Amino acid sequence: MSAPRPSEASMNRLDSSQRSHLRSRFGHRVTFRRSERRRCGHDSVTATPPVRPAIGETVPDGVVYPQSESELLELARWASQERIALTPRGCGMSRSGAAVPLRRGLVVDFHRLNRVIDLERRSRTVTVEPGMVWQQLDTELARAGLALRLYPTSYARSSVGGWLAHGGAGLGSFETGWFHESVVAARIAVPAGEVLDIDSSTLDLVSDAEGTTGLVSRVTLRVAPIGEIAVMAAATPDPAALQQLLESVVQADLPLWSVSFVDPGLAALHAAGPEEYVVSFAFLRSNAPWLTSTLPWIVHQSGAWILDDDLARREWNRRFRTMRIRRRVPSLVPAEVVVPLAALAAVLDQIERTIQRPVPKEAVVVRTRGAEPQVALHAFVPVDVFEGVSREAAMADAQKVIAIAERHGGRSYSTGIYFRDRAEGILGEDRMRRMRAFKREVDPHGILNPGKVMGAGAMGWPMT
Repeated sequence: MSAPRPSEASMNRLDSSQRSHLRSRFGHRVTFRRSERRRCGHDSVTATPPVRPAIGETVPDGVVYPQSESELLELARWASQERIALTPRGCGMSRSGAAVPLRRGLVVDFHRLNRVIDLERRSRTVTVEPGMVWQQLDTELARAGLALRLYPTSYARSSVGGWLAHGGAGLGSFETGWFHESVVAARIAVPAGEVLDIDSSTLDLVSDAEGTTGLVSRVTLRVAPIGEIAVMAAATPDPAALQQLLESVVQADLPLWSVSFVDPGLAALHAAGPEEYVVSFAFLRSNAPWLTSTLPWIVHQSGAWILDDDLARREWNRRFRTMRIRRRVPSLVPAEVVVPLAALAAVLDQIERTIQRPVPKEAVVVRTRGAEPQVALHAFVPVDVFEGVSREAAMADAQKVIAIAERHGGRSYSTGIYFRDRAEGILGEDRMRRMRAFKREVDPHGILNPGKVMGAGAMGWPMT
């Protein structure tokens, strides 16, 4: 029987002897410099003042950079014995606080674990270390005549292991669904003292778990034959026409790889683009003859219109635009939600009525076998002190977006710090029950990313 897990608040701080041990074991691959610790004390969104008192100090005591699976395992065992919290960090692109070290301790930075372990052309699978960045993997695959089945819009700055731990959908999800559906297997190092092989039957104990059930050491995922991507784009005048178009496309079961859209607010950030909802359709060039004859008819029947080829290509080339949006907007508070496609128009209409100023939005349509289509919607609430919009006000508006999604059968995109009180609604009661039992077995002292997903108590932002 597993030992009872103590309160996460009882994690130890690093003392001088523990620092000496880490220096002797990792040498220059561990640091206690204040500047590096501060860098790892937040993710891509810094906690706003109303939340900081509840979160407390999040600058870790140290940062360690393992470079092998055996080092991950050794570190997990040692930290469990010493009751030192470990917070895994990929590229720090989470917007929900998943990589924030709530109990300080050590941040485990994965960027040195970035190799391709195995590539199987016949089975079309690749096994990589978790710190592999998507753009880097795409380049490696292209040399072998292969391509990614899907990837996040943070393609250039997010990692494979981070996306598995965080969960999500991206470009390509119209054809392939959520990312975990493309994962064949994984390996995790656990404090109980071993490396576990995770297959599709137990992957849901690791996917979306944010590193609370194990330190991901390898990921095996499906890939596809390389092919030229062609694009078409359409513009729609309002949310109702947008939803009708997307539903018609889903019903027609067209051979599309990716369906994504931006709203007028985001389109307006580019002066050359139309100020309507702009939908991008991406597909293999080999399917172009069918789609170029069928898709325009569906678009026009839905009250939308086809954009010219040059504009369609420019829109597609801007698919990573949110990585550069801060150049135009000084500060943003994100609101990331998943909503049923059937409720999309109602959600967009209510956001516009409730927050009566531009809130740029982008989204991808996600199809999963046996389930109704969904939309992964990312809204970016601007902070503009010159217009009287403080960070606190923007944070309150972001909460309104999430509340609107929930009222229409949607949910928050992930749990992180802020939505761990909604974890059962996001991940499901049965899954959460199995994840808790698994964590008690493999992490008896609760040192893995404490305060996330299964964290004690609620940290949820108040809904307004």
